[in-house]
Amino acid sequence: MNSRGGRGNQRGGFDKRRSKPKNTPEVEEQPYDFSFLVTDYITARTTPVLESMRKKIEEGAEDVPIPSLASELLLASFVKDMRTWFKEEVRKELFTYPQKETLNRWLFDMLATPSESIAGEVGNNLLKYPKRLKDDPDVIARELFLSIPMRIKPSYPDTQRLKSDAIEYRKISMQFLTRMKARFEKQAETDEQTRKDLDQLEGDLLAFDPTVLHIHVLEARLKVASESATAFVSKYLKSDVHSICNRLADLAMEYSTKKPAFTDDDFEVILTAEGIEHTVEAKYTVKLPDNLSHGLDLKFKLSSIHFYKLRELYKKTSGKRFDPDMKIFNKLLFILLRRYHTFFGTERFEGTSFHAAAPENIFRRLKSFLDVSQECFASPLNCFFSQFCSAFPEIDIFFGSLGSFFDYDIIEGSFECGPPYTLECMDRTAKHIIQTLDKSENRRPIMFVVFVPEWRVPPAQYHLDLEESAYTRFHFCAPGGKHYYVSGEQHEPKCIASKGALTNEKVGRYYLVPHGTHVYFVCNDAGFKRYAKGSEDYLEKAADDILRVLMDPLDRNDNNMHYARDYVTVGDGELIDWSTKKVKTDQVQEPKLKMGLKG
Repeated sequence: MNSRGGRGNQRGGFDKRRSKPKNTPEVEEQPYDFSFLVTDYITARTTPVLESMRKKIEEGAEDVPIPSLASELLLASFVKDMRTWFKEEVRKELFTYPQKETLNRWLFDMLATPSESIAGEVGNNLLKYPKRLKDDPDVIARELFLSIPMRIKPSYPDTQRLKSDAIEYRKISMQFLTRMKARFEKQAETDEQTRKDLDQLEGDLLAFDPTVLHIHVLEARLKVASESATAFVSKYLKSDVHSICNRLADLAMEYSTKKPAFTDDDFEVILTAEGIEHTVEAKYTVKLPDNLSHGLDLKFKLSSIHFYKLRELYKKTSGKRFDPDMKIFNKLLFILLRRYHTFFGTERFEGTSFHAAAPENIFRRLKSFLDVSQECFASPLNCFFSQFCSAFPEIDIFFGSLGSFFDYDIIEGSFECGPPYTLECMDRTAKHIIQTLDKSENRRPIMFVVFVPEWRVPPAQYHLDLEESAYTRFHFCAPGGKHYYVSGEQHEPKCIASKGALTNEKVGRYYLVPHGTHVYFVCNDAGFKRYAKGSEDYLEKAADDILRVLMDPLDRNDNNMHYARDYVTVGDGELIDWSTKKVKTDQVQEPKLKMGLKG
């Protein structure tokens, strides 16, 4: 670890003489709520390592482990090469390309592993536990099985997309069939089951006609062909897929042996800005030694509204005794940006969809109605409150992180919980919430307001767990295509200068969520009495307001009232009457596979 000095703090600050650019809309300078400390409202414990580190930062100790810029750049380069290797191996051996979020699902799965369950085997926090992939390759294998020969959507509200996918699927599936016959024809000569499976695959794929005019028939037949291919792949290419997963785990484990060839003193972090108005951008650049070849992004643009936010977070957490002169703020902020960009990936929109967030007015409603004061899944870039749980505590802790939610032992408090939209992480979240409430035995009040996607094809396990739990007091589903979230790229200048989908612009702060978002209110009896005032009517009133703000995040139409009890879904996504618990005839929009919102 490095000392607090070094060259990372040599340049910085805004030139106040520069004026605001033309045509930049006014944005509230600080739309977040840092008015109180979560510790005033929350009682919880995290890992001993993080508890010790937080105490050292608060006391201004000299031995605080400071992240290394040189090591962070080494990690970024390693992960970039690992992504390239994985993509090429899948293309070479399985004749397809993995979905862009496939690798990120695995990274999230590692990050969601409780530290106590892998004691003594934890590596760098981004590559926390690569060995897990050897023990359980399904997190990647499941995605690859669905990608061969081509990934299709579970539903197609867009008719043109259905037609184009059907034509493309027919073309690719014929190539796939030819390869499978060449590979398994000899085996089929001596094995009757292989012959039957190969004949079944051939029959289903040849029977698929992409020129069928009836849309519902076309979609149904596309699903039959796709399911037949997935079943064949899962059975006969399983060893190929698991081999790739094993080699990926071996490659990731090699990182622990890597050492940077440079020190932090070889780098210089430079901050420049185009002005002081919150609608413009701050730019962070790292100047490298002349003899270092990198191929990495070393220039990051940060909206100045987020620069101010991160500076405020840093001051509250680290600026009192640890770094009162802000000497290493620029260095740590660059490492923070580099870490999240490393995690997001290099493809367009890759990863950032996991980083999306509920609109700020949702958090204001949660606080005013239910005393919510902390987020279970956030980052310094997208958090609303000044303290939160996050994925990378070794760097996020300097900006207020309380560590991983799965290492967080909650004793009392009211929480917003929007886990990353991966099945593994959401399933684990639901179980962790229920276990936390079981353990509380109603001695101390605890409440969670959980935001998860309406994935019902088939019904996701996290839905089943939360719907069947006695702790769930109320729940509803904001309909797909009718509510908004904040972009996972909200910290970039382009998302500040435009409101996005709210003003029919493709790029901006808000986007229209294509699938339903389900909201669960989960608490013990003490939490219901404390935070919901012991009243189901009060809780429904809070739900009504949350639904309204999801559908109108800027509160532009106060008369546009919706009632949450009209949007309650269960099972396969069936609407029910909350009073009678009977199925309604109306159905919400069938959910689509989402891009992977942060939630």
